[in-house]
Amino acid sequence: MSESNVESRRIRLNRASLLRINPYVFAVAVLLLILCLSWLVPSENLKLGQATLVDLHGPWTVTTADGQIQTLYLPANLDVPVHDVYEAAYTFDQNYPDGQMLRIRASMQTVRVLLDNSLLFLSQKPDSSRLTVPEASVWYFIPLPSDLQGRVLTLQLSSSESSFSGLINPVSIGTGDALMKRQIEENQFTILIVIFLIGFGILSMSSTFFIRQFHDKRLFYLGLFAILIAVWLFSEAKLMQLLTGNRFWLAAVSYLAIALMPVPFLLYLRAAVLERFSRYLKILAVMFLVYTGIILVLQLSGVATFIQSAIGTNALILLTIVTVVACLVYETVKHKNQSVRQFFLAASVLAITVVLEVFNFLNANYDRTSQYGRIGIVVFFMLLSVSSVRAVSRLLDQEKEAALLSRLAYHDIQTGAKNRLAFERDIENLMHNAGEKDFRLVMMDINNLKAINDVYGHRAGDQAIRLCYESIIGGIGETGTCYRIGGDEFACLINAIPDDEFASIHDRIRQELHRQENELPYSLDIAIGSDLYRSKEVLSLSDFLHHVDQLMYDHKRQQKNRRQTADERPVDHKHADCSSDKPVSPK
Repeated sequence: MSESNVESRRIRLNRASLLRINPYVFAVAVLLLILCLSWLVPSENLKLGQATLVDLHGPWTVTTADGQIQTLYLPANLDVPVHDVYEAAYTFDQNYPDGQMLRIRASMQTVRVLLDNSLLFLSQKPDSSRLTVPEASVWYFIPLPSDLQGRVLTLQLSSSESSFSGLINPVSIGTGDALMKRQIEENQFTILIVIFLIGFGILSMSSTFFIRQFHDKRLFYLGLFAILIAVWLFSEAKLMQLLTGNRFWLAAVSYLAIALMPVPFLLYLRAAVLERFSRYLKILAVMFLVYTGIILVLQLSGVATFIQSAIGTNALILLTIVTVVACLVYETVKHKNQSVRQFFLAASVLAITVVLEVFNFLNANYDRTSQYGRIGIVVFFMLLSVSSVRAVSRLLDQEKEAALLSRLAYHDIQTGAKNRLAFERDIENLMHNAGEKDFRLVMMDINNLKAINDVYGHRAGDQAIRLCYESIIGGIGETGTCYRIGGDEFACLINAIPDDEFASIHDRIRQELHRQENELPYSLDIAIGSDLYRSKEVLSLSDFLHHVDQLMYDHKRQQKNRRQTADERPVDHKHADCSSDKPVSPK
């Protein structure tokens, strides 16, 4: 190649390299362009939640039903009997802009809000003559006028739950978007955990449907467990009103989630870790399902509220923790179970988390609910997800190995056809297990295979077997299945077609044989016997097989008699039934 050609090619390559665009460089360039445009194009500040938010900590003047008056700052918790009305009054020291709202958290409480003794807001729980409406902890956002300086805001509260009677939650004032922004900012870590758990749960549960070749449901149970925890955390973060305003859901979701959470966890243990205790874990899971139904009935009938039933839920959870830990220790010490050892660390983190949560609940530290559990839950799922992925990977490898062994067990390696074991299984299923269907059985035997082996060698004999199989499946098409049931024997199970239709299949097989042998130094021929199996006729499997086998051997004798009448040697000529005059001797 001349120097000018080399230089020209180098220039073209350089130009081509300049035209290639690195996708990462392109993405960074686009991002920088957008940032520059956002800085250059004039704009006012349209961000939500930028208005001032004021917490009305106090001082508040609190008056109880017995006439006691005290001054305090919020939040506060007084010793007030259930159903007693107590009130807290706050005097505004300034005016506020238009559009301000008062944010109040009612923890299973009835709330009346007055401004200078004029009713501003009243919470009303719906009445029902048939079902008891549950108490719910909810947010109330109450519009306020702008001229507030010197005016007195009064909250009148009462509760039917001893845990919340006397409680006064923090009160804030601001625009609606600022109030909601505060609520999200206070729980942003919890929201991130909820997103993580829901994503983990959906991915785990959906993966079960994509790997259906084995029946292990551990990922499904683990994913459901993650989603139930996410629902509970979201509710405990006081964010459920962002999704629904239904009182029943706001009141019930936390308590139902807690009662149901052990169910998928116990089923996960049953499937993945503690198979030896499968029966007992299943009983515990059923027990929690039944208890969930019980607390629903107790609430709706007015016998016990959700929060009262939660004491029993927590007791059952503690009992379950003790039981599971005992089983894990037994498996580790007694049976040296490796999978249990790997699970033990994750289980210990979860157990400590649950015990702390139960302790907070029993001591009425509701503001600290899920405070410890959030980190423990994330650690638990991160540890468990790694071991679960490894376990599923092992199961997939085992399934591949099992599929290979199954194929080897039911398939003939030489031809790829199904083998005698598969034939016996399928014909048994047709005759007895598939509604006793009618079908046609075809038995076939390769003629002169021994002579082909003797004259042309065993490789030629193996080739003849493969070519005969290809001719058979080419002839029967989609009407049935072909099996190699012996060295030179084949069987076909095909639809219950009449004799005239089978004659067409017979002719196609012959045509395929003729086509194949055009490239061979020897002839290809098979003997065929076939008959219909009618389910209404009383005939055993062995009798029917013997009957069709005899038809095939009758055909083979007829072919032999024709050759002998024509005084032809078996491997030197094609038999008369093939309708060919060409010799079988080497070409």
